[in-house]
Amino acid sequence: MSSLFAAFGDVTFSPKLSPSSFEVQQGAVFAEHALVRRAPRIQFVGRELDAITLGMDLHFSFCTPSEERDKLVKLMRAHEAHPLTFGDGTWWGWFVIERLTTTLEQCSPAGTPWLLSLQAELREFTGDPAKPLERPAVNDGTPALAVFPGKGSLLSLTASATGGGVWDTMRQAVSYAGQAVSVAKEAAGLVSTAREMFTGNGMEIAGKVLGGIDGLAGRAAGLAGNFSDSLTSCAASLSEPLVGLKEAVGMAKEARDVFTEGWQAARQLGLAKEESRFSMTLGMLENSLETGQRLIERTSPVLQTFAAKIASRKETT
Repeated sequence: MSSLFAAFGDVTFSPKLSPSSFEVQQGAVFAEHALVRRAPRIQFVGRELDAITLGMDLHFSFCTPSEERDKLVKLMRAHEAHPLTFGDGTWWGWFVIERLTTTLEQCSPAGTPWLLSLQAELREFTGDPAKPLERPAVNDGTPALAVFPGKGSLLSLTASATGGGVWDTMRQAVSYAGQAVSVAKEAAGLVSTAREMFTGNGMEIAGKVLGGIDGLAGRAAGLAGNFSDSLTSCAASLSEPLVGLKEAVGMAKEARDVFTEGWQAARQLGLAKEESRFSMTLGMLENSLETGQRLIERTSPVLQTFAAKIASRKETT
């Protein structure tokens, strides 16, 4: 059986993909009785309903963020209570989803969510005292989550709790890709500003704006190279070919080469003596940065599929 962190109805959480935060609010209810010329007296009435807030970060490297969010939305809108059970057999009771808050942290140029921060607020459900809800079967510390197999549910991707192997290599690949795109965007911003300055003020002023551009372009090339190497290593570890992965590896290598050409162009900017040469080299750099970003972003769907296969242990680590 795969190790699991917790389950809420059909929704399961693996250790690798467990919530980033878990907050519990518990309290007691007291009635206050006014007394003549004395401080009020309080009397215990009962306990408050437990409230649990789960914080989750859904990233495209291990799931499809929008689909996983929608599963929780569907669960909330069903207006039904579900049991909350932990992997060690601890049972918290029955809960409903009272509120979901979603924040889009990162997305593709086309608007596809890459990283969603999700906050789920759960409220305890006690039901009808005359017809108490049944407690799920929990066996002697054995994870009770076998009762809830998590049929394609949120965060049901089960990776090795200790990580390592192809899982970590894939995560490194995703990290390198994100960093390469981020650095390339920063460099592209400088180039755009320099082009505007060049049009109105000439080569000298534009050159001052580009201070350090060769360093940024070189870093983008290095990160793209790391991305290419990591993705190639992941592909070599698969027991069966993954549709689209070969093409993704090719795009990663092409992005590395394109960024390298941009880096070479950036190094030539300081040597340009003529404005025509400067303008042409600036255009080459700008094109390289834009093309490299597009190539890396086109690998996103394959990375999602690959990550899901690793996490569900359909491939060996």
